[in-house]
Amino acid sequence: MNDTRAEYLCGRLDFWDSLSERQQSRLLDGTTISRYKKGSVIHNGVGDLGLIFVRRGRVCVYTVSEEGREFVLLRLFAGDCCALASLPMENTGFPVLINAETEADLMIIDSQAIKDICKTSIKAESFLRQLTMRHFCDVVSNMQNMLQVSAERRIVAYICRESDRMGTARIRTTHEQIARHVGTAREVVSRTLGRLASSGALELERGVIIIRDKSKLRKLM
Repeated sequence: MNDTRAEYLCGRLDFWDSLSERQQSRLLDGTTISRYKKGSVIHNGVGDLGLIFVRRGRVCVYTVSEEGREFVLLRLFAGDCCALASLPMENTGFPVLINAETEADLMIIDSQAIKDICKTSIKAESFLRQLTMRHFCDVVSNMQNMLQVSAERRIVAYICRESDRMGTARIRTTHEQIARHVGTAREVVSRTLGRLASSGALELERGVIIIRDKSKLRKLM
């Protein structure tokens, strides 16, 4: 098992080869591999999960306001990594939660192991600092988008991104999922999709959105 973990971390952590055998062993001792079913809770917002690597699948990192409104901070895909402590929301009192959007395989290094290595490795500390800056920029960009861009444009952009990412005009999603990702109410999503369907840009089926005229959609972005 340790060989599998070491091989993966060697390819994902640019400071791995600079660590001593003792330091590498410390990271491996703090590393677990877990599989999560679609829709399951990976992190409930309590404490610091540590450094997360998505080996397979897709996960959603989000927070919840006092009114119960969900805001997506990040979406992580296979090959991505995230350190919860690096997210700006961790220091605001709002919980940072993680759900599996699909069945997902994760490798997680617990927070104490990461802290121990960063105390003795400048390269590890630099890696985490760069990851922090990247996450900060991503989260701020997402929040600015929710504040400055209309709900319709955010919904259209989400649909087009999903279509491009999956390479298909048929997008399996729900109104609730879209509402969470773009930071609006389900009713707003339903009304917007209805208008887009009436215009001929989309066709709606249960749990599926079919793009009929992508050029018309892109004009709305």
